[in-house]
Amino acid sequence: MNGFEKHGIKHLSASSINLWINAPDVWVASYLFGKRTPMGAAAMRGICTEDAVVASLTGEADRDTALKAALEKFDKTFIVADEKITKERAMIEPCMDLALEALADYGKPEFTEDELLSKAKTQITRMERFLRSGTRYDIAGVIPVNPNSFYWHGGEAIREELYEI
Repeated sequence: MNGFEKHGIKHLSASSINLWINAPDVWVASYLFGKRTPMGAAAMRGICTEDAVVASLTGEADRDTALKAALEKFDKTFIVADEKITKERAMIEPCMDLALEALADYGKPEFTEDELLSKAKTQITRMERFLRSGTRYDIAGVIPVNPNSFYWHGGEAIREELYEI
């Protein structure tokens, strides 16, 4: 049986594949056990900043439009803002400007779709083989766990429950 079918996974997004690559322990908790960690303000700042930089560099939006979209996305995640959330939101613009300045000399990024698809397919194939190897409990028992990952911020109880770390 296909590993995705075995575990009831019907859809993969780019963010799911990236999470599998960067934090397989968090991916297993989320996709095999349905336990999602909360999105921290710093992580969301990074996502929003990256979205704005990509939109600016690819010509999808001008700088101000990209920034506006990034701030709106951040605000949808954190409807009520405390001091920490407000500070993280305020860092989106300077982080975006620093990235755009650092990347300005490189011009518009060029991506060959075949190359991106090839890399994604390779990761998906590896993921499917791994999922085929056992039950969700078997997989949770062998997956490396990084308790210091920012992905676990606010989800420590989930990590402790699943991995006893």
